[in-house]
Amino acid sequence: MTRLELSPEAQEALAGGCYCLAARRLARRITRLYDEKLVGCDLTISQFGQLLLIAENPEITVQDLADAFDLNQSALSRGLQPMQTKGWISSRSHSVDKRKRILSLTTDGLAQVNKASALWKEAQEEMESQNSDQNLVGLAREMTELKFR
Repeated sequence: MTRLELSPEAQEALAGGCYCLAARRLARRITRLYDEKLVGCDLTISQFGQLLLIAENPEITVQDLADAFDLNQSALSRGLQPMQTKGWISSRSHSVDKRKRILSLTTDGLAQVNKASALWKEAQEEMESQNSDQNLVGLAREMTELKFR
């Protein structure tokens, strides 16, 4: 089979010059590490983050949580369902706007977050030990400061 002739732009992307593809590849590897650590708590890193934000904001709406994670509300709601089924979060109607749902962490949810925190810390420490030559704190800060539309 003959090799196709790629444009210089396509060659740049293929050579690792695409910021988006590099970030997605790295995000998958990091997510896999954290998910593997959290499997003992029956949580993913995404769910752990959502539980943390609900704990920090006990009257958070589903839409506000979706906005915080840059997700659409329906995708977030589907992801929250397993945690509601397990009794880790509760949901109720907003007192004024009945279309809005208010999320709260249950006692079982708090216990789950606290149990998972030790496993999360293991993942953090593994990231740090495998990347001791990198400034991970600075990198995380820089990523949150990247500008988009």
